[in-house]
Amino acid sequence: MTVPCFRCLPNGSRTWGTCPSWMWAAVLAGFARALALGGFLLLAFQMGDAERRNDRAYRHDVSMDAYLLDPETIGKLLVDAGVEVEATLIREPDHDELTRQAYLVARKK
Repeated sequence: MTVPCFRCLPNGSRTWGTCPSWMWAAVLAGFARALALGGFLLLAFQMGDAERRNDRAYRHDVSMDAYLLDPETIGKLLVDAGVEVEATLIREPDHDELTRQAYLVARKK
């Protein structure tokens, strides 16, 4: 299933980690609209507060900006969109990762 709010992402991207910060509230509001009352949302993303230019990913040449996200900021935006964060998990980078990973489980109330 493609969430309708992904239509607005640059270059037809299907990952919200490529959205600049000014788009986050709209993307999360789109997720909230797609959820049924009581429905769950699981977000996983690279944690941080930076923008990275990627020229190579998964053994392919690419040209994209990626944004590291702050779980607290994303949690506040989810609440603003009508979705409550029920759990947050942060883990250290795995052997082939450069950044910490964050996971938020949220539910539409």
